[in-house]
Amino acid sequence: MADRTTFTGQLTTEQQITDTLDKADLFALPSRAEGLPRAMIEAMARGLPCIGTNIGGIPELISSDCLVAPNDAPALAAKIHEVLTDPARMAQLSRENLERVADYTEEVLRSRRQSFYNHVISETARWNGRKLAPPQSGKALDANAGVQ
Repeated sequence: MADRTTFTGQLTTEQQITDTLDKADLFALPSRAEGLPRAMIEAMARGLPCIGTNIGGIPELISSDCLVAPNDAPALAAKIHEVLTDPARMAQLSRENLERVADYTEEVLRSRRQSFYNHVISETARWNGRKLAPPQSGKALDANAGVQ
């Protein structure tokens, strides 16, 4: 694999990231701990098939048949081989990722965050027995506003 694998180091510009992803055949993120990985979302947006570990937000992004357990290098190697040697599956995963990544655009995420914040405000007001007005969209939430 040494002649087919490149460790690029840190990529500092959007163009470097885009160029590197566009040259890749597959994106693998074998993390031991992860939130919702932006790197994987960017790879998905470039149409790359993705493989990752079954931790954090990765299972939210990719299908279960593209997941492996953390710390299981043989399973990761087998999954990479399995996907790379099946061109039809590579094309299918590419299409799925391009469709799924639409749920992670800034506009969609902003709307989800605003709904979440409004829910927190509503539930907090209910728990406290008083009404708090939801913030206007795009404005910071001041948790101490009106509290004495």
